[in-house]
Amino acid sequence: MTESESIFQNKSSSFLESAAAMGRLSSARLTGYCCRILEQLSSNESGSPFTEQEEASMAKKLKVANTREVTDAATYIFQQFAYHNVGKEVMFSELASLEFSEESIAAIIEAWSTSSRDFLNRIRAHTLGGPLVLSNVTYDSQLQIADAETGPKHIPNSVLQLHLSEDGEPKEKVTLNLNHDQLYKLFKDIDTIQGQIDGIAGR
Repeated sequence: MTESESIFQNKSSSFLESAAAMGRLSSARLTGYCCRILEQLSSNESGSPFTEQEEASMAKKLKVANTREVTDAATYIFQQFAYHNVGKEVMFSELASLEFSEESIAAIIEAWSTSSRDFLNRIRAHTLGGPLVLSNVTYDSQLQIADAETGPKHIPNSVLQLHLSEDGEPKEKVTLNLNHDQLYKLFKDIDTIQGQIDGIAGR
């Protein structure tokens, strides 16, 4: 597989720095670190797989200020393994292209061999019949009337409709009825996700 065919298309400086930070861990710690991330991916839960205390401890071992960027880089590596359905030989060469040592490569592949099954099963279940993609978003803002002790209360809210398609064909719509606080939280979550993607892409 040539450089242009690499499964890691976003070899930004921040991504390579995060990979280098992973390589600073001992083999045993790196395996455990990767297993925790794979367990999180298997559960599809949001947030960090580590507690604040664990992140503070890891920041010293990784010699970085922000452990989240390192976790995002490891997550990206495993997502590419899954997406491209690569074997151990390709994994080895791809990780070597990120300048991991042979010991670190062995530790990462060991974690994958041990903890990737549930992650892969979740992906297969989610993409059965082809992945649904967001094709359009429509919305309507309105006032909702709610009963209150002092009389009817008007509460502003928005109704979002997420239009999902498969292979260009409309499949389903997901409707979200959100008040101001819920809409703000959704915006903040999307902004956080965008920041993580930009960080991986080096933008």
